[in-house]
Amino acid sequence: MSLKHGLLGLLRYGSMTGYELDKEFKGSLQSFWQAQRSQIYRELYKMEKNEWLSSRVIPQEGKPNKKLYRITELGNEEFLSWLTNIDSDEGMVVKQSFLMKIFFSADNELDTNLEILEVFKQKCSEEVIPLRKMLEDFDNPDTPGDERLDAHYWMATAEFGLMYFDMCIKWADQTKERLIKAYK
Repeated sequence: MSLKHGLLGLLRYGSMTGYELDKEFKGSLQSFWQAQRSQIYRELYKMEKNEWLSSRVIPQEGKPNKKLYRITELGNEEFLSWLTNIDSDEGMVVKQSFLMKIFFSADNELDTNLEILEVFKQKCSEEVIPLRKMLEDFDNPDTPGDERLDAHYWMATAEFGLMYFDMCIKWADQTKERLIKAYK
């Protein structure tokens, strides 16, 4: 996935300002794709130049004007093309600078590495909290009359995030145990 496709996907739900897109992105996609607000605004600028979205300025009194973005037909075509493109290697790419750091950490003191792993574990634990809340907040998509088919997909990504961070927590504990034994 790329940031632009995530933004296009969000705009398919309706027009939004850059601020609203940033908020929605962090509320729904953050567990598997991170982006800074500045990246979002840069991408919106490029996407508008590519005619994947259009915008209109909404004047405000006493505040800066805001820009409302909406997906265009060309943007929708780009999104659907990306969505249906099957790339078997796409899910297999792992880029974790943290793991590269761990790979070379034999040069650190044991206590330093144990602390690094504990901080990592704590950060993963913090990520689990909003994912659990998100899953609790979903209406049960199995109830009769539920027309939100997309809720099944939202839940699938939230569950993936939850399982991923649970795995990271378990991995950090196992790695700490292994290192403690190795240094005895």
